[in-house]
Amino acid sequence: MNPTNVFTTEIPRGAPVVVVLIEQEGCGACEEYHPIFVKMAAPWVARGLPVVRLNAATEVPDEIAFMDKHGVHATPTVIAATLYRGPVARIDGAATEVETQRLFYTAWAHNRPAPSPWG
Repeated sequence: MNPTNVFTTEIPRGAPVVVVLIEQEGCGACEEYHPIFVKMAAPWVARGLPVVRLNAATEVPDEIAFMDKHGVHATPTVIAATLYRGPVARIDGAATEVETQRLFYTAWAHNRPAPSPWG
């Protein structure tokens, strides 16, 4: 895997948790944080944790709906979200390696399928 390309273009069907990095072109904080994020994401992606990048200036309705639902008002923002339990970790603004690693550990702890209602 290329360590600079940690982002998936499609979320794997049935993925229990997804880490979403929301950035915007021309955002100084995004440009500063991006290499830190990629460095921290690479080992988790190698383990199978899906990581997606969204452009805050997108015109894609589903991406806009995701950002609206999660109250994204600044970039960069990182959200680790599960389909059934909602967001489990979040970083608003550029963060340190320690804060980013903490988000990935939290996401990994939730990286298991939701319990079946049938037992």
